[in-house]
Amino acid sequence: MSTRRRREWTPYGVPQIAQRTAEITAPYLEELKATSEHPGIVSMEREMQLLNASPTLHWMNKSAVLVAAGLAAHGIPDHTLAEVLASGNIAPNGFLCFERPIRKVPWHDGLDVTWDAMAWGTLYDGPTPRFAVDMLSRMTDVRDRISVLRSTSPLIGVGGLFVDFDEVMTQAEIRGPEFDDGRPLTNEYLLEVTRMIASVLLTIGQPRMVSQKVLQESDGVVRTPGPDSEPHEVILIDLLRPPREASGNWTRRNRKEHDHRWWVRGHYKMQPYGPQNSKRKLIFVWPHTKGPADKPLDKRQRVNIIRAEPPKNT
Repeated sequence: MSTRRRREWTPYGVPQIAQRTAEITAPYLEELKATSEHPGIVSMEREMQLLNASPTLHWMNKSAVLVAAGLAAHGIPDHTLAEVLASGNIAPNGFLCFERPIRKVPWHDGLDVTWDAMAWGTLYDGPTPRFAVDMLSRMTDVRDRISVLRSTSPLIGVGGLFVDFDEVMTQAEIRGPEFDDGRPLTNEYLLEVTRMIASVLLTIGQPRMVSQKVLQESDGVVRTPGPDSEPHEVILIDLLRPPREASGNWTRRNRKEHDHRWWVRGHYKMQPYGPQNSKRKLIFVWPHTKGPADKPLDKRQRVNIIRAEPPKNT
């Protein structure tokens, strides 16, 4: 990767990254539509619609990327898209760059490429609104495989999905890369991708978990060229401070019951709210300790035991 490309991959360059990707992809897409029935036309049309929808620009710092990837690996609760979007401060149309790749995804000829950015928003399938997500890659180390017509594009689309708002995201209809002749897109892979997308959106929207700092041109955000270009803002997604250990407001009875403290792993849960707690929303619970403050912390290695489900009574 060139020094220039590394220097441009910063929160201050996000407006240029989005604009150049759209500007370079547009003529390439028109060329494909005029000369062939390329299987990537549909996914590129989705990509262009999302990039041209004036998305809110985001940059996710490395620490937040690691947390989002870790939460996806541990599994997230079943939820509909509407629940995810209602869980926090998530822009209806967005474009997000990861400081470091969040994972790898399959591309042409069996190659795995880095997943470095994503765009999302509402697109219409006829009269029906559907939520669309597009995954994009910097194509690190494989840029010689890109068509010369878009070899200078900062990002290349490598797949995506459509989700209905009342649909559980892990059951979403996913659209694969332009070609998948090198590696079949298994159900396991599709489940991993939908979990990752849900985890990223949940991480962005959790005010208890991350901060959203707005960077403007006065902070160094690069203004995109063009007579009609407007000032851009980039939302910087970063983790809040790690939580403190529990202070231990315990009764004497509790102190007798526990002779140690223990860690509770970070997780999502459905939090009651509203009139008589009749509504539910997804929130993130930070890793924290429980137990009496004056007792030692149990640092024994955790062992997860997997058992078959007990037979159901009929």
